Amino acid sequence: MRIYWSGERGGQSKIERELQSWVAPVRRELLLRLLMTQANRQALSVAVVLVGLILVGFWYFRAPRPVLSLYVWEGYFPADVLADFEAESGARIKLSIYGSNDEMMARVKVSWSEFDVIMPSNYVLSEMRRLYLLERLPPEEIPNQRNIDRFYYKSDLGQGDNFEYGIPYLVNYAGIGYVERLVSEPPATWKEYFGPVFRRTYGDRLAVLDEPRETLGLALIGLGYSPNTEIEAELQELREFIVQPRSPRGPSRFVLSEGRKLLAEEEIALVSTWSPEITDAKEQNADVKYVLPQDGSILTIDTLAVPRSSKPAQKALAKQFIDFVLRPEIARRVTIHSSYANSLSDDVDDMPEALKSTPSYAQPLPEKTFMLQDVNDAQHFYDSIWAAYRD
Repeated sequence: MRIYWSGERGGQSKIERELQSWVAPVRRELLLRLLMTQANRQALSVAVVLVGLILVGFWYFRAPRPVLSLYVWEGYFPADVLADFEAESGARIKLSIYGSNDEMMARVKVSWSEFDVIMPSNYVLSEMRRLYLLERLPPEEIPNQRNIDRFYYKSDLGQGDNFEYGIPYLVNYAGIGYVERLVSEPPATWKEYFGPVFRRTYGDRLAVLDEPRETLGLALIGLGYSPNTEIEAELQELREFIVQPRSPRGPSRFVLSEGRKLLAEEEIALVSTWSPEITDAKEQNADVKYVLPQDGSILTIDTLAVPRSSKPAQKALAKQFIDFVLRPEIARRVTIHSSYANSLSDDVDDMPEALKSTPSYAQPLPEKTFMLQDVNDAQHFYDSIWAAYRD
């Protein structure tokens, strides 16, 4: 800025000099602020870039969180138990469910490294072993196996060796649930239940478990035979007994876990199913009653197993999970949630008395307790009878 005063073009006036002295410091201050602002911006930009690089590096180089894939029966494990294992192990759980052993077997046969823990019922363990589908589970790798009641390893149950590949966990005996006001006289035996009178009377309001080996085994018990018979004449008698003309009221229904809902809502009058399902139905409808037939029942055990196709690191995590759920306090929570009794011995299994008085804990006499086993080459007879029965 330059100011000229009249008569003084050749030099600076006093006013000009004063103005210059005032403007110069202001100009310097503005320049310094501008430079500082640019420096701050540059420093901030550098800091942002550095933080970004650190975060990207952390994400790229951090160890991935392992995933444990469970393929199990619906409704067995409560969410809080799975969350506790995730917190303890650092793993993330992927949960898939199935409704029958046939569904599980078909999936596991064709999968590769898809599942890490499965829950086959005891009577499919032999076949899965033959097909080399299961990993052996030595006690030293799963120390909480010591909590299991030795009853399940008795030689006369015929499952001891199989339980090296599938550890007994949740157990039940098949029974009959019925709605009292809809059934004038409940069946006392399996022979009555599967017989022509009940079939004609109740038609499609009578339901049976959609598990071939269990349902045909119960019918064989009703006829006085072993549920594992391989005798062709006995199987022919089973066919003639169970494959009957349809009732005018419709064919029997085939159900799995949905049977409890149908019974509680009185869409069906009777159902043969796993006893804990009837426990759940009774909680929803006080008119639901339970019968454990006089001719005995089949003990079914859902086991904890590891597919051979699981990757080595995943197998170690799977064994850690199995050991975790065999802890008494965890097994107790699983049983209370699912209504399925567990396999732990009485000295470590502390169940509420109210649960012990339900169908879940009802048991037949020891001499009338049966377990399903591999029927070898006779399986095709069972398959044929089941197809005709379901048709």
